Amino acid sequence: MTIDAEELVVGDCVTIPSGDNIPADCVAYKTTTFTTNEAGLTGEPEAIHKAAVSKENYDSNPDPFLL
Repeated sequence: MTIDAEELVVGDCVTIPSGDNIPADCVAYKTTTFTTNEAGLTGEPEAIHKAAVSKENYDSNPDPFLL
């Protein structure tokens, strides 16, 4: 189902295809290879790697937050 970003509420799950804007602050719970450009928010010029937290990668301190 497709809805407007204004209709998102806490707890909604969204699929974000490559090249799309993130409609809200999110937490990644399932990813493959995922990077985001947060330059508008943080000023970082490079794309930032994101990963969902799992038992396998917990010790490497993954970044699941999409801003």
